[in-house]
Amino acid sequence: MESTHHLRLLAGYGLALLGWWIISRWRPGLWPGARRVEVARSPKEVALLIAGLVGVIALGQLYQRDIRLPSRGTFGPILEGLNHVIIFAPICWLIFRPQHGPASGWIPDRQILFRLGCGVALAVLAVSAYVLAGGRIQELAEILRRIPTYGHVDEAMQVAVEDLAIGIMLVRLGCWLSTRGAIVLTAVLFVAGHIPAQIDKGTPASELLWLLPDVGLALLVLTALFRSRDILWFWPVHTVLDLMQFEHVYPVAS
Repeated sequence: MESTHHLRLLAGYGLALLGWWIISRWRPGLWPGARRVEVARSPKEVALLIAGLVGVIALGQLYQRDIRLPSRGTFGPILEGLNHVIIFAPICWLIFRPQHGPASGWIPDRQILFRLGCGVALAVLAVSAYVLAGGRIQELAEILRRIPTYGHVDEAMQVAVEDLAIGIMLVRLGCWLSTRGAIVLTAVLFVAGHIPAQIDKGTPASELLWLLPDVGLALLVLTALFRSRDILWFWPVHTVLDLMQFEHVYPVAS
């Protein structure tokens, strides 16, 4: 199952990235989205980023040990989403520092609705490619219908703060390292960050090897993000492809 899921993910992200490239050529003034922010290469800034990453890991471990907001009842999805906002808060707060702002997390300040609209269209393309790669294109309409539900608010919030954290890291590492170094280091850290959760789930070591291709996929995605300097278009794509891992969205035995 893991191998086929990863191949479907490759198809989904591949078509979404191709779609982004086509839009970027059609609307050449749209990207880069956020203004370029220069973050000082100082011990203080490096320490703040490292402290933020450590804080995310620490809060994530508390979450894994059920030290979190209760996510039951009507407001369960929102509360669960807030759990993830809290986890990523140690790094996401950096955009509120003086002279940094939203642009230092690649949040653009113009044509926001159009960018999100592009992201939604690319998300539909990504799901279509994922489903087609699984040989179940006849189920596409039903799978798409299962995605935009209130119960998925928490996943959308989680992916939003993950993508913001990625933007924040890339901006800072891009100022301190080469562009290539920033992309490679962020890709490795992002994939490695999923290992503790997989181990807690009891994922066999053989299946953890599938995280290695994830590094290659992350390199492609992060390269596009670095060129676009915009996380808004990517958020819907990332969200819907994350949802494909859930049985109630994409039943494996169907």
